[in-house]
Amino acid sequence: MKCCRVQLYLAGRVRKGFYQVKKAITYDLALDKVELIKEGYEWFWPLTGFISLYSAYLLKERLDRLSWLNRWNHKNEKWLIKRMKKWLKRESWFQDKEVEIFPMVRPVSFKSIPLIKETRTVEKKEVQQVAAMLRGRNFYFSEIAEGLKEMGLYQSVSRIKKNLISLLVSGKVEMIPANLPAKSICIRCGNEGLKPTKCGICGQMIWYCPQCLSMGESLTCRPLFRRKDGVKLGKKEIESYKPHYSFSLSFYQRKLAQQLSNAFEDEEVQDWLLWAVCGAGKTEITFDLIAKVLKRGGRVLFTSPRREVVRQMEERLKAAFPEVSLVGLYGGAENKLIQAQLTVATVHQLVRFYQAFDLIIFDEVDAYPYQGDKWLKRLIERSRKKDGRLIYLSATPGEDLLRQVRSGKLRVLSLPVRFHKKEVPVPILKSIKLPTVPEFSRMPDQVNEWIVETIYKDLAQLYIFLPTRRMVEIFGRSLQEFYKEIGLAYWVQYTHSKDQERFRKVKEFLQGDFPVLVTTTILERGVTVPKSNVLVLYANQEEIFNYQSLIQMAGRAGRSIKAPYGKVWFVGHVISKEMKKAREWIIRMNEIARERGLLDEKVD
Repeated sequence: MKCCRVQLYLAGRVRKGFYQVKKAITYDLALDKVELIKEGYEWFWPLTGFISLYSAYLLKERLDRLSWLNRWNHKNEKWLIKRMKKWLKRESWFQDKEVEIFPMVRPVSFKSIPLIKETRTVEKKEVQQVAAMLRGRNFYFSEIAEGLKEMGLYQSVSRIKKNLISLLVSGKVEMIPANLPAKSICIRCGNEGLKPTKCGICGQMIWYCPQCLSMGESLTCRPLFRRKDGVKLGKKEIESYKPHYSFSLSFYQRKLAQQLSNAFEDEEVQDWLLWAVCGAGKTEITFDLIAKVLKRGGRVLFTSPRREVVRQMEERLKAAFPEVSLVGLYGGAENKLIQAQLTVATVHQLVRFYQAFDLIIFDEVDAYPYQGDKWLKRLIERSRKKDGRLIYLSATPGEDLLRQVRSGKLRVLSLPVRFHKKEVPVPILKSIKLPTVPEFSRMPDQVNEWIVETIYKDLAQLYIFLPTRRMVEIFGRSLQEFYKEIGLAYWVQYTHSKDQERFRKVKEFLQGDFPVLVTTTILERGVTVPKSNVLVLYANQEEIFNYQSLIQMAGRAGRSIKAPYGKVWFVGHVISKEMKKAREWIIRMNEIARERGLLDEKVD
């Protein structure tokens, strides 16, 4: 159904003493007639022959504004046709060749139509399967068919078309063009930059969305089927989910978890910020709230801009809620179209959701590429129900969030201490002469000393962060060559966003299979190693390493209760303002924790 030609029609009935006129678009009028009779409609009037989906959509929009249609008088037929032709001539978005397409016929009574036997019935169970597949979703026809297969349900193309007609006529599902050129917006993803092209099937001028190309073409003539999740979150618990924790929550974590759960009942405020330092256990603090929503039959989304964060969160949430249906959505994941109570997804994967979630938990909201991206923000807003709640999690909230906090639009809950109640490691700032990229083989002795100190003295693993992929590859290979001479080349691995072996290497590093990982900012968040130090080289490159990024990288150290004291070095040609700001921020958070009496000052 990439190039969909449709018909526009009216249908009328009397319901509870009031006259009702339905304005609708269909790709199979014969199937609609059958469903209209079931819904109690008495007559129908096909207004057009087969025209483009977008033209039909625009005409229907205008018909919806005519309130007098619900006081229908058959004497108005000629006037209505004349009015519609004027719309066509006036509106530049209509195709000229479609102007003279309206047949001059009178509305037809259903009593005079013999039903075609094979179109008479649809299986109620199959209709329910399609409805369930579309709950809170934006799907193309092909995605509906694929999603049913992923769920182990098979329906032929003709059956799916019939079942969709049943849902469209009943108003449970709507069919719209994937994008609207007149408004310059993609309905599927919310992008506002459409580009013109020619349809390869009908040859007409259409528009496509560049943002959607990697996840399925959004074309003006391609129908999108969507359905709001109409299930209202109940007050009573209908399930008995209880989260499984990998550790016992501290007193302060439990207190914050209770505050967050209570905040969910506040109908005046829908958005909250949980502001906690790196390693505070922000994710675990949300588990009680997740369980609360799931118990009431609600749906929960845990999302982040970073794929590494989502992959790790998928495993943690599976362990915390083993009896709950869960799906992970990110590049390379399987079964992306099935429904689940708990969804873990990168923000980009939300293009297929529409008013679906009662609760959205947004981790690392300040991370690239979300920060400052209006398109991704629209995806988040469109994915939650109108009364859905949104909880932001961040250790380093950006100015946009802080502005919302100051204005009262966003309520904030804060926790300036880690779950093990020790200080966040304060970075050591170093200004030394670092080599240019081609000279990486001659890295200063002090860098090697920090590596040796981490491995031999601290018995820890080491993150080495560099600004670019090229620098990571050159320095990583240089280190491997250095340690190869003493038979320890396997000690060092390097990875970045374009590395095909990236997930394997990260997994092995987390398992402790090797001590040194050279990487970019892709691992600044959401990755936890029990005992680790952090070395940031060329930390003065402010266009890449801003203070938020540096704080996140520093937050990789000292994260476990067995090794809460890790070391952090920020190293650059000079000590930049961002390096100083990151250090001052961490010191201030530690001071606030001390002032509140949250720190355990005992020396282990």
